[in-house]
Amino acid sequence: MAIYSKEDKKSMHRYKADEAYQVGTHASPVGAYLGYEEIVKVALEHDVDAIHPGYGFLSENVHFARLCEANGIAFVGPESTVLNKFGDKTLARQLAIDAGVPVEYELCAVTSRSSDVPLGVLPTPEMSMVCSLPSGPTPLRLLCERVAPVKLQEA
Repeated sequence: MAIYSKEDKKSMHRYKADEAYQVGTHASPVGAYLGYEEIVKVALEHDVDAIHPGYGFLSENVHFARLCEANGIAFVGPESTVLNKFGDKTLARQLAIDAGVPVEYELCAVTSRSSDVPLGVLPTPEMSMVCSLPSGPTPLRLLCERVAPVKLQEA
């Protein structure tokens, strides 16, 4: 079984499938494929056992995976518990560190504009940057730099 948006009504996948159903009648072309509640409803109406979410769109949507699981439909992809962990970049980074995966560390030093004396240090996964932050009469700036980068060894 396949689903398609009204804009994709002449797409090849619709004709190659044994059955095909239009979704997102009043949605945008992309919105039709993001309407996971309607997709699960159509799947239930047609006794679908499993849903392959494709690549992109819903493949990393934890809510879609949970809805499939709650309705007894196999989600062809990671379980919702995995999607939940890796959808949170901070948690995913910590899981990688806990698993011994080499990661690069960065620190952000918060200083006043008039002095380079650090007022604090914040860990950040962001790229190196310098930016001004308004903070009353004395703007603050973040000076981020990579600290102790871990080099990945060649396999």
